Amino acid sequence: AGVHALMAAGVPTISLESSRSHGFCEVDMAPSTLPPTDRGAHADDLARLQADHPQWRIWRAHDARGRPDGWVATRKIDDDVEPTITADTAEQLAARLARPGRRVGRGVTPEQLDALERELERDRAREQAAMIEGLGQ
Repeated sequence: AGVHALMAAGVPTISLESSRSHGFCEVDMAPSTLPPTDRGAHADDLARLQADHPQWRIWRAHDARGRPDGWVATRKIDDDVEPTITADTAEQLAARLARPGRRVGRGVTPEQLDALERELERDRAREQAAMIEGLGQ
C-alpha cells in the first residue's frame, strides 16, 4: 500500500534489480516518471555510447527526485576488466570506457591456486637445497 500511495501522489517510483555476477544493485527510474523535458534529452548520447561499446550495458543514473544524475556502464562480459564504471557526463563515460581499468578483488580459480602451490613448493625446495648446501660448507 505504501508504494501505491506514493505513486498516486505523483512521487517517482523506482525498480531495483540485483546482479549476482557483479555484486551491485541497480536503480532504474521508470521512463514515465521522469519530467517530460528529461525524457530522451540524452537519448543520442546513450545510443552513441551503446553503439560504440556493445560489451557494456549503459544507462543514466537518477537522483532521489528522478532527475538524470550521472552515467553508469556495467560490463556484459565476465573478464579482467573493471565490471562497473560511473561518470558525471556522457563524454567522461566514453573516455573511461575507451580505457577501462583492470578488475580488482577477483577470487583465484582452482587452476591459479594449483599453479601458486606448485611455485611455492619449488621455492621451498630451493630454500631447503640452499640450507643443506650451507650446512655442508
